[in-house]
Amino acid sequence: MKPTPPGTTDPTEFYARFTLDSVRSIRQFGDIVEHVAGQLGADVESTVELNARKPEGFDDGTRRVVSENAANLGAENTEFGSSSTPESPFVEPWSEFRGAYKPLCCCFGR
Repeated sequence: MKPTPPGTTDPTEFYARFTLDSVRSIRQFGDIVEHVAGQLGADVESTVELNARKPEGFDDGTRRVVSENAANLGAENTEFGSSSTPESPFVEPWSEFRGAYKPLCCCFGR
């Protein structure tokens, strides 16, 4: 980290994006909250984004349970779909960074 040059102000914003392992994500998220967000003060916004793929498709029961659970837990947006067509809204949001991110991630900042 570079020190703030004399005569300038300290940075006022921080952003980080974390890729979490689907098996250890709860522990990883706890570590991020404790060791990163906890150091930034009270004005920290965190967002959890999940992107899941299943080549054979998600059945009706899975879609119902996941949609209900997400709604009950306060998800702002949920949607099932298919990315098999170019015009699909389910094209990876980070496709310009192909390989840099995995489907489970957490974003902190602003």
